[in-house]
Amino acid sequence: MSSLEASITLEDVFAVVGAKRVPLAAELAGYLALEIADGTDAGSGEVDPKTVFISEEGSVALVRPKKDLIIGDAEASVRFLLTRLLDAGGSSTPA
Repeated sequence: MSSLEASITLEDVFAVVGAKRVPLAAELAGYLALEIADGTDAGSGEVDPKTVFISEEGSVALVRPKKDLIIGDAEASVRFLLTRLLDAGGSSTPA
């Protein structure tokens, strides 16, 4: 089994945390956002939660098909993902 097959996507995290099955600390939301930002660059376009894979060990990888069109702003999408993570976790910490 490859490491990606043993991983979950950020979309899965949103589903589990949104259903209130597992709590998400604000620190973990920040860590995920930083790891996602580290895997992007200014020209990489919007980050889709389906393309963010999180391994059992906590490493984060962005996997995009080469044929995908580059649209949107990477920085704005990472900020939006952080906001979604904080909201899903129920954090009242100011972003």
